[in-house]
Amino acid sequence: MFILGLGMGGGVAYLARMSAEAEAPTADAIQWDGSYTARSVITTTMPGGRVTHDATIEAVGGLKRIELETGQVMVDTGEWVVALNADGRQEVLCPSYADLTEDDVAPGYRVAYADGGAVADRPTQLMTVRDTRTDRVALQLWHDAKTGVPLARQSYLHDGQLASRAEILSIDYSTEPPPIDPVELPGRSVAGELMSTEEFARRASFTPLEPGYVPGGYRAEGLFCHDCDRGRAYAEFRYTDGLRILSVYQRHPRGEQGGRGRGRGRGPGRGRGVGPGAESHIGRIQTLDLGLARAARQRRGDLVVIVVGDLPVEEAERVLRSVPQREAD
Repeated sequence: MFILGLGMGGGVAYLARMSAEAEAPTADAIQWDGSYTARSVITTTMPGGRVTHDATIEAVGGLKRIELETGQVMVDTGEWVVALNADGRQEVLCPSYADLTEDDVAPGYRVAYADGGAVADRPTQLMTVRDTRTDRVALQLWHDAKTGVPLARQSYLHDGQLASRAEILSIDYSTEPPPIDPVELPGRSVAGELMSTEEFARRASFTPLEPGYVPGGYRAEGLFCHDCDRGRAYAEFRYTDGLRILSVYQRHPRGEQGGRGRGRGRGPGRGRGVGPGAESHIGRIQTLDLGLARAARQRRGDLVVIVVGDLPVEEAERVLRSVPQREAD
């Protein structure tokens, strides 16, 4: 389910930043109240290949409700796409790129506009975001030329491979859906609670360690606190290059072997063992292909560190190794 709903939110604010060659909104568009219903198809790259789902979208009150034919429901808040799980939990899937502007992606990316042709029988403006470091296309958004609503989106991995695509097949601006409940967890954001290192240490009884290296172009957004199902807190140092997000998660292992000794243990990523001469409190790095991202995981002293981002495996491992090593308690 990772990043299935990417970028299918509203785009009214985008109209103010159209290039001079874009078609100006009509009087009808200005009177439009922002509501619509739509049918769409979403294709996402997963570790085993691409997965395609039909979906319905309801937009009202600045929120978008996306329901797959499987019954999975997501809400696009305009900032995040959040899954509403059957057990009542809310899970952040990805950022919403619907209101993306040049200011959001500068300086690592450049934005260009062109006629996008017709999507869902609507004229569109194509917004292309290109990575200036690799000269590869990172994101394309086809907006309704009269309303600004994103009608199609294609996102690409750092190596230029297609990551996901979403396209609205039909859209109805005349029907207002029922209200959508706001997505909010009591006392904290669905994307984690921003706090200082000292505040987190008081909350979680351990002090997270910031990595000494992140790839060029990434800037820190801060330290975020999350709660797992058992109420334990884990840390996320979050970085962005203006489009992609890099997360460095840390938590107490709570009894995981994570490289102690040579047994393989039980459970994913546990007890992988260490090489001859290695310090027993530093585990072997494990890597994982998430389809739309790469992850690197390692037991480092009294912490388990996991790096997740759309970047080469070698870079993920470099970020992980830059987290200071600390002896287990």
